[in-house]
Amino acid sequence: MSLSKRNLGKNGPSVSAIGLGTMGMGSGRALGSVYGANDDKVSLEMLTYAADRGMTFWDTADIYGHSKHLIIAHASALNPLQAKN
Repeated sequence: MSLSKRNLGKNGPSVSAIGLGTMGMGSGRALGSVYGANDDKVSLEMLTYAADRGMTFWDTADIYGHSKHLIIAHASALNPLQAKN
């Protein structure tokens, strides 16, 4: 399965038309535990599943807690071709 691509902004990179929000993977202090306890192993499995299907658009924010860091730390493992660009 290949996801459709869209340009991000007028001159931005091409990313998957569907993105993955990562707020539920984080544990930001400002948000508390909005979605309950999270599990890094499950989060990484979900990220890998999405990347394996062509997802390249990840919604992150500092307020989400460490979900942003999970994605950045594992970006090359999730999608090596994108990490090189």
